Amino acid sequence: MRKLVGLKVALLVVSLLTMAAVPATAQLADPLSLAASGVLLPFFSDSAAGFVSVLEVVSPVVPTIQGVLPPTGRTNPIHAVFFRADCTRDGSIADVETAKQAKAYISTASPLTLTFNGLAAIAQTVQGNDLVQLAFPIHTRTHWIDAKTGRLREVEPIILDTFISLAPGVGPLVNVNFSTGQSVGLCNTAALTYLPGWPQLNQGAFSPFTGINNGFCWSPLRSAATFVTPQDTATLKASIILICPTADIQQASPANATLVAGDPNTFNGGVFNPAVTVGGGGLVSGGFPRIQNRDGSTGFPFRSVINGNSPMAVRGRIYDDNEAGPRDFVTPCSCVTITPVLSLDSIYSLAPTNIGAATVPVWYTELETQTVTSNVNTGVAAFSSQFSFTGYWNLEIVGREATLFHRMSNASLDNLSFGSNNTFANR
Repeated sequence: MRKLVGLKVALLVVSLLTMAAVPATAQLADPLSLAASGVLLPFFSDSAAGFVSVLEVVSPVVPTIQGVLPPTGRTNPIHAVFFRADCTRDGSIADVETAKQAKAYISTASPLTLTFNGLAAIAQTVQGNDLVQLAFPIHTRTHWIDAKTGRLREVEPIILDTFISLAPGVGPLVNVNFSTGQSVGLCNTAALTYLPGWPQLNQGAFSPFTGINNGFCWSPLRSAATFVTPQDTATLKASIILICPTADIQQASPANATLVAGDPNTFNGGVFNPAVTVGGGGLVSGGFPRIQNRDGSTGFPFRSVINGNSPMAVRGRIYDDNEAGPRDFVTPCSCVTITPVLSLDSIYSLAPTNIGAATVPVWYTELETQTVTSNVNTGVAAFSSQFSFTGYWNLEIVGREATLFHRMSNASLDNLSFGSNNTFANR
């Protein structure tokens, strides 16, 4: 009977591979929509594992003298900063795209030459090192190729803000003169006027005075997620990929931190720095939307000053088809973490209850964030904060190229666990 069930599951997997994938649940924003401000793009390029990624960057909207019709006039300069799987920074590259241009960068080839899994922070730069907001919006995604097995997977970006329009009076090629912002998004942040008479960066289409982000910020990061997986057997092997950025991406601040006009340097930092750094020619770095977490804190936890590791962990609860459970576990979550489900709990190797011939027996799992206390001296008393994450579920058939791979369905921890509202943008 167990072999028959296993065969049924394998056949179901193969048949599902022929069907079009459906986007996973998100918040208000769609991570595959145009990114107005910046993009955090996961990639997999571990040479020992045989991984290579193709990073797709598309620049559909670049204005010209006549408007947004192709293609004379301005270009869209981009800059990508790369982080390893533990979020340590490892190099960057710059490029320029014209209107309606797409580039597909091979991760292992020049100019990227990446030999590790990690995250690519993509925006614009002025001095070739730090990032400022994109001049014009982009589309991105990652095509993940397993050269050893032939398996192919698609990975969605994390977008910081959702594009709505170009601002009137579009600025120069590189925004060093604090001209009107080029790419306007829907995200609302507490970043107000930085200096008298200078533009209010990052306000988005909604009022900047509410003091919190809305659901268009940092999509699809949330405080909880779910996935469903069949019995793990000799032929069916499942794993999860968790993406939990650290303060290297954007520094953390405690809940209820004061973010006031004229004081942009309170609780800021990271490659997507919400504070503004000004040089002799104008804007040098920063101006990005802050992520606001479930508890009202902003940014991501600092890595440990002792060992450099991420302190973050995700708690999980496992149920079977007849709602029996839960079995709970805790698993580490760094920048990019790949974990076989059997490493989470051995219960996945057991057969779930089969509730009927018309269903495939599966295990249901809920994941949620934990509270983290940083041991980094931030200039204030030690504080606890939660964090936001996203993840993918991966199922492989041993000996075949067949793969099921998709982003986990996500939610606010409050929605998922208690059926209640979360006031901080439903994070």
